[in-house]
Amino acid sequence: MSAQEHLWYDTDADAINAAIHASGKTFKQVASALWPSMKMDSAYARLKNCLNPDKDEKLSFAEVIYICKETGRYDPIFHACDELSLHRPAIKAPADEKAELLSTIQRQQAVLIATMARLERANSLQAVAA
Repeated sequence: MSAQEHLWYDTDADAINAAIHASGKTFKQVASALWPSMKMDSAYARLKNCLNPDKDEKLSFAEVIYICKETGRYDPIFHACDELSLHRPAIKAPADEKAELLSTIQRQQAVLIATMARLERANSLQAVAA
């Protein structure tokens, strides 16, 4: 557990706040990234409203995931795991992620080559039939 990782969070908003604060980014930066089509101050106000329990506005699950990606922090995911009595997930090592991605590329490349060969055969058959 890193020095900045919390042992628990009282609410969803606390976990999201922790992620933003620990990332070193400002709420305005995160809000602007989350809603790039909005003016920065409007996006900031919306994010603050979403984290205020007295307001009706709430973040979608996809928006929470985006905040995790934007901040590089997983506090909201850890909070969800804690609430569901699940183990907190381990972060993949970059080398493992790279190996997994390369394996996926190789499998997809094999499928593409096989598909291209079938297309070439179909074109050959069409030319013979014509």
